[in-house]
Amino acid sequence: MIDTANYIAADQGETKRGCTPPSKWKVYESILRVPYCVLFDRIASNFQIFELRGTTYQKLSEDRLWVDALEIGLGVWLGDFSGDVRQWLRCYDAEGNWIPTLEEQRQQAEDQRQHAEEQRQQAEQRVI
Repeated sequence: MIDTANYIAADQGETKRGCTPPSKWKVYESILRVPYCVLFDRIASNFQIFELRGTTYQKLSEDRLWVDALEIGLGVWLGDFSGDVRQWLRCYDAEGNWIPTLEEQRQQAEDQRQHAEEQRQQAEQRVI
């Protein structure tokens, strides 16, 4: 089993003594100045959002993140993806709807095709 606590600690800037390179956290916060930092532990289903305010990240209490500049949001979705049912990070649109995966898009297209075929057949039967 993977010890996610060490990964989370490193992501939040906790490093071991003697480590010379900056942590990912410091790179995002101080060097790149990335406006948001999102941490998701899929095993513990822990989702955290941090926003860069001034020179440091501040933890937000929201359970979803909307990014105006990208016109897209990010949240945690519970569902089946490729046969694996669990919580997943997933994007949503301005109306709060999850953006369909490629698999879901294909299924929607097939459902629409079948519906159109059924309507065509019903129309033919009415003509007869």
